[in-house]
Amino acid sequence: MDMRVAIAGAGIAGLTAAWLLEDSHDVVLLEKRAQPGGNLRTFYPPGTGRVPEAVELGVREVPSAPDSMVMRLAGELGMDRGHWQPLPSGRLLLSDRDGQGRRRTADALEPVPREVAVRAVALMAEHAYRWKSGRLGWEVPLREMVRDFDLPDWVREVAVYSLPAATFGCTLDEAGALSARAVGELYAEDPSAPAVAGCRPRGGMQSLARRLASRLFRAELALGTALRSVRLRGGGPEVTDTDGCRYRTDALVLAVPADEAARTLSPHFFSPARAPLASYAYRPLLYQVHRSTCRMPVDRRLWAPTTMSVHGARAETTDWHPTSDGDLFVSQISSGAPGPGGPLASASFRTLQPTPGMLRAQRKLLALQGDDGVFFAGHVTTPVNTLENALGSAVAVARRLAPRSRRLARLLADT
Repeated sequence: MDMRVAIAGAGIAGLTAAWLLEDSHDVVLLEKRAQPGGNLRTFYPPGTGRVPEAVELGVREVPSAPDSMVMRLAGELGMDRGHWQPLPSGRLLLSDRDGQGRRRTADALEPVPREVAVRAVALMAEHAYRWKSGRLGWEVPLREMVRDFDLPDWVREVAVYSLPAATFGCTLDEAGALSARAVGELYAEDPSAPAVAGCRPRGGMQSLARRLASRLFRAELALGTALRSVRLRGGGPEVTDTDGCRYRTDALVLAVPADEAARTLSPHFFSPARAPLASYAYRPLLYQVHRSTCRMPVDRRLWAPTTMSVHGARAETTDWHPTSDGDLFVSQISSGAPGPGGPLASASFRTLQPTPGMLRAQRKLLALQGDDGVFFAGHVTTPVNTLENALGSAVAVARRLAPRSRRLARLLADT
């Protein structure tokens, strides 16, 4: 029997949920931004005329594993191997510490010896795989597990804590308080398996969202319209959007940040769900596209696809994109401008902090999944926010609301 389903948030989780549900139910998808895609943000440099030279401000890449949920979805959308391009790997680590871990008085950052940086990352990948395969508890802090690494203290700070600090927009010290298991999900590598290369669609990551949105044949996609409030009426969620429209629904899927979800849920009806959502904390992240080389080493021979700069309590990344019109850079900005000329484009994000407290709250939230017709999808349901996990959250909702969906069956075939 057809249900009326409202979905809030047209990031990849909300879009996928709508696509999976629309062949079984009547679906309306609300998105406050003018375009879908969430954290998929692609910048197309003016004048290049070549789509592959697009650069990413949001999600940079996905693993090229053919059995991943991302690749399965892409295949359902008509994207074969020729639609994807491999991305170069390589990382340079710059730091304001000397070889003894002391802060330099000069402003210039210096490269950390390559063998030191490589060993630290390899240890992180090795231990993270053990945490995953050994089912380490999600509430163990990273600092407690990194003590086992055979590294000097300053290398732990500069070469290990810098990885999650840059990813989650927190300080090096705050990175140690994050969940080791959650952080490790981003770096775990099976030592017995070949390394999986990163890739992205030739049209940029945002093209995946656009293609998915274009495949919504029955669902109503309301761009520029956000969810305002939710209450219970007649046994199901009644949704009001920012245009004042009301929808009597059988189910609501919230694929939005935790504070947005809590703000829209009526405390009179949904206090059990609002309580765990209050334990979710975010940090702001700002990325800018620019042409300045100020965040790169003076010696161009040292340049790498990704440069990690550790200075003071912070770690920031700069991605290098050589194009036919010259070098472009995407830098994480915590203060100041990227350099002369100003940014060509900017994008702001809010990054969820995977702390032990958040993960405890998440378990409570997931125990309420489906109560009173309210479901959650996207990063509020996963230990760490990846595209693969976002798709998995949409699939989990579809299994509950449309277990006989033909699209769901094709997506999960042979899994």
